[in-house]
Amino acid sequence: MDQIIRKTRSIKTALCLFSFLFAMFPVTGFSNNITLNLAYSNVETFPTQMGEGSGVADPPGLAIDIIQRACDEMGIELTLSRYPNKRVQSYLNQSKIDGAFVFSYKPERKNWGVYPWHEGELDKSRRVFEYSYHLYYREDNPKTYDRFVAKDPSQRIGVNRGYSIGGDLVSLGHNVEETKSTSTNIKKLLSGRIDAVALHSVTADSYLNTYKIKGIKKVTPAIKSKNYYLVISDEFYLRDPVLVERLWSKIGAIRDQVIAENAANYLIPTK
Repeated sequence: MDQIIRKTRSIKTALCLFSFLFAMFPVTGFSNNITLNLAYSNVETFPTQMGEGSGVADPPGLAIDIIQRACDEMGIELTLSRYPNKRVQSYLNQSKIDGAFVFSYKPERKNWGVYPWHEGELDKSRRVFEYSYHLYYREDNPKTYDRFVAKDPSQRIGVNRGYSIGGDLVSLGHNVEETKSTSTNIKKLLSGRIDAVALHSVTADSYLNTYKIKGIKKVTPAIKSKNYYLVISDEFYLRDPVLVERLWSKIGAIRDQVIAENAANYLIPTK
């Protein structure tokens, strides 16, 4: 217990000191010969991390695209390893790796490692990714959203098979139809086989833009939204807090551009 308390105090001290040091270094390049060893799950989580097993897939996933670009622009050499998720968490907690991705924040995870904070609050602007699910429907069916709000049992809502949004909607009383991919769901929507789709906005928007599909309305705000972060091990953060803070800021600065450039690579899951 004493060791945990000392470690927590050390991290808090580093978080207080970094703001002074961070101001001395702009967010453009850094120095060479820095290696960052990160780990992530060996199970596909579309579209942030693709493929199964120990190898890095091609394309690797939007989270890897974002982190790799940030490291490249800062002159950091990035090495990636994949393990079962529980082992990733254990290695992070023991500082056997420099960091892990992508994880949402929960109070019970605060001892895993260090998340990006600003003035005592989790800094959402420096997230790696936001999972946002939106409802989409045909503009020539304007009553669709009213039926969704009323939980009309005759309304058919398409979702991608295996995605958590499907279970969320079922638990709320909606009639859900699962399909293998974003493209298939949108085709079913356009043909009138379903009334609406609840899809991850990054891939849905990319598909609609890529194929110049008109007549589809996206409902805002999102049905469900959650932020995911690069979490840094305690040991690595204490060793170089300025580097870590600048990396998180770089991720926040380039994230949306990288997603826009690469989203079309992830229209269909590999599994």
